[in-house]
Amino acid sequence: IIINNSKLQFQFKNIKDLIMKNMGEPRIKIVAMPSDTNPAGNIFGGWILSQIDLAGAIAARELAPIRVVTISMKEVIFKEPVFIGDIVSCYAKITQVGQTSITTVVKVVVQRLNSQGFCECVPVTTAEVTYVSVDEKGNKKPTEKVACFNASFKALSVFFNSGVLNEISLHDFDGEKFYI
Repeated sequence: IIINNSKLQFQFKNIKDLIMKNMGEPRIKIVAMPSDTNPAGNIFGGWILSQIDLAGAIAARELAPIRVVTISMKEVIFKEPVFIGDIVSCYAKITQVGQTSITTVVKVVVQRLNSQGFCECVPVTTAEVTYVSVDEKGNKKPTEKVACFNASFKALSVFFNSGVLNEISLHDFDGEKFYI
């Protein structure tokens, strides 16, 4: 499949690439263990929040390679429980960039066997997490100048030069505006 939007051309090897395009890149994949359970026997929500924070920070570090700190996590609603043995995947993408801040969206999906013995993917939650780029001493630091093409985001990006945002924003194939 080839999609051409007059300036950029994107090629997908298969239809799965199109379906997964809004997920962001896989940042963490981990098996939920018995040590991560709450008193009810499900995986503790705080453990999942920790995975979300790590996945978003990995994405944010692309623009702030020295260090990022979490400044906010918007409402997180758990739609499904996570059980021992589930494979927990956290997908993260950068959605907005400020002078020193980087906002990411993290989607959590689990892979588990259903009652018929087939593997199924179950969406668990989505969170918007904002980070601030800081130096080694914890002082705010402008995000790095970046020029990259990232296939999972379908965008060419240019960010900061001497602390001034030089932004190229594109629309994804659903018309949603996003920043990389």
